[in-house]
Amino acid sequence: MAASQIREKYDGALPGPMDVRVWLRLLSCSTVIEKRLRRRFMMQFDTTLPRFDVLACQSASKRDPL
Repeated sequence: MAASQIREKYDGALPGPMDVRVWLRLLSCSTVIEKRLRRRFMMQFDTTLPRFDVLACQSASKRDPL
């Protein structure tokens, strides 16, 4: 992607170092939250987060069929 295309995407302004720091901090926080959720699912319900996602989708499809 050329620099001119990047400038158009960001309305003429390139993202600054503070923007990158904010996104990295947000990624870090979401990772911490996901780790805590995974641990709590395993401790409290003896299941994994992916298994819960599959069960939730199955339950939703039973309630609202296409």
